[in-house]
Amino acid sequence: MNDGREKRELQMEFSKPRMVALRVLYFLVSMGVLYMAKLEFGLSNLTFLVAAAVLLGAIIASYPLQLRLIRSVAYQEKQLGPQTMIGLEGRALEDLSPVGRIKVRGEIWRAASRSGMISKGETVVVVEVDGLTLTVERPNQRRTS
Repeated sequence: MNDGREKRELQMEFSKPRMVALRVLYFLVSMGVLYMAKLEFGLSNLTFLVAAAVLLGAIIASYPLQLRLIRSVAYQEKQLGPQTMIGLEGRALEDLSPVGRIKVRGEIWRAASRSGMISKGETVVVVEVDGLTLTVERPNQRRTS
């Protein structure tokens, strides 16, 4: 049944059985830690059972939130291409007068300044991508569209 929404491609694999297995593992490990605390601190049986019930309730209650978070990541739209660079901040590795080198996301790029002279060490924002050259400007001079 089509509800009018475009079908988005799954970007990440996940399965409910795997999630259930992890939740059971979390519960068992937590119960082990709780049992060790019972032995170490002399918790009563009633306190142990109440803590175990609260733990199980928290694991069950968190399931919808975990599922929503996983789906929000799994169905994110792929972001590819040069347009993903626009808006990223970087740092000038040398004076841009107007061309020089900058570092963005740990990568070194050739950049041309739209803001005139930019000194080494200044923060820059990518505003355009032309092949392997990024056009940058100072963050405070960024144009609003």
